Amino acid sequence: MKRILIFSYYFPPCHGSPPWRAYSWAQHFKEQGLFPVIVTRHWQGDENKWEDYIHDTDLPMKHEVTDDFEVYRLPSQKSKLFHFLHRKIFITSIFRPLYYFICDLTGNFNPEVNAFRTFSSFAKKYLMANEVDFILLTGPPFNLFKLIKKLAKVSNAKVVADFRDLWDNREAAPAYNPSLMKQFKNKLIKFHLSRLLKNVDALSTVTPAFIDLLHKLNRKDVVVIYNGFEKKYFDEITRVSNEKFTCSMIGSLYAAQNVDIMLAGIQAFVLTHQNEDILFKFIGLDPDKRFLTRISEMIDKKYLFISPRIGKALAVKETVQSDVLLYPGWKGYKGVIGVKPLDYLASRNNILLAPGDDDILDNLLTKTHSGVIANSAEEFLNELNKFYSQWKKNKICIYNGVESEIRFFSRENQAKIFAQYLQTLRGNDIKN
Repeated sequence: MKRILIFSYYFPPCHGSPPWRAYSWAQHFKEQGLFPVIVTRHWQGDENKWEDYIHDTDLPMKHEVTDDFEVYRLPSQKSKLFHFLHRKIFITSIFRPLYYFICDLTGNFNPEVNAFRTFSSFAKKYLMANEVDFILLTGPPFNLFKLIKKLAKVSNAKVVADFRDLWDNREAAPAYNPSLMKQFKNKLIKFHLSRLLKNVDALSTVTPAFIDLLHKLNRKDVVVIYNGFEKKYFDEITRVSNEKFTCSMIGSLYAAQNVDIMLAGIQAFVLTHQNEDILFKFIGLDPDKRFLTRISEMIDKKYLFISPRIGKALAVKETVQSDVLLYPGWKGYKGVIGVKPLDYLASRNNILLAPGDDDILDNLLTKTHSGVIANSAEEFLNELNKFYSQWKKNKICIYNGVESEIRFFSRENQAKIFAQYLQTLRGNDIKN
């Protein structure tokens, strides 16, 4: 069986969406004849705010072996200069902006999460002692890609750089008009990335909208591997009827998402159905209080439940147990699909997208017949009233999802597609 070495800074038990992309490969590549070896850093599994994710750990390396994959968990490292400049003293607050500017100029991306420094020494030693057929690096952080040149010197493996995000996802939108400073910074990042990617054999990413931008960095193939949903987690949960009509928004909200339509629609719905069995859940909101304050001000707390981030298993349970799943589309962006809408698909519950994005999410709902789109508060209220009328009759809403289209987005299927693509890089059958 061929071996694939996967570098992923984020990996379970780390909270959030990024860890699950690499974890899906760890779980499913072996079925396709590839044995994964994961290299990551130590995580506690209780990360909630950004400071938790950039906090260093000096735990010694730990090697874990399962039937499906191996994982090496390493102590995380940042430069001494970074630690010095982030002490809470006045002088460092002066030099800190200069430090980040120099980092941009020199291509030292994401110094607060230094994957290159964390993995570099181990990577070289491992490849000098072990043969692998493929090397896969998934970013951000993009400083991880500084490893590529170093790895190419000690291994003949095929190398693939995976982009979960761009340096600036808004660049995929035709109408994007960044400031001059942002344009300068983006050009710097792209210049350095193009140099770091010279030794790759292919690129992968999460959405077709990123292909053209990645081709400008490197003319090698770009394969789209969607994030997908983990089928087995959803299969393990048996849904029971809710005593209250339950609508849930699960996961983080971001400043770029327009929540006005959703919140105004909920507010109108609550006013229309006073003292009825209804509940709106916001599960996994970031500690950022701008959304917490708005939600609390607009929705009567009697019909409201809010929680911080929770583990994957609980998030899946909340998704399955909802009657309607709410999500604000990325209006003005192109190709941003995220992980959460795909988890929503797996629940086989109706999705109420408000607003639509006039792009990939709208197409996803149309193709899978898994929900409806509302582009105004009035449309939101109308669609939610329809779902509520259905629920009042049978404690369940009518669902017409197209199974074949939904199954395409399972992590298992996406891993299969990826493995088959890697096979073409090697020019022979992966399976022995």
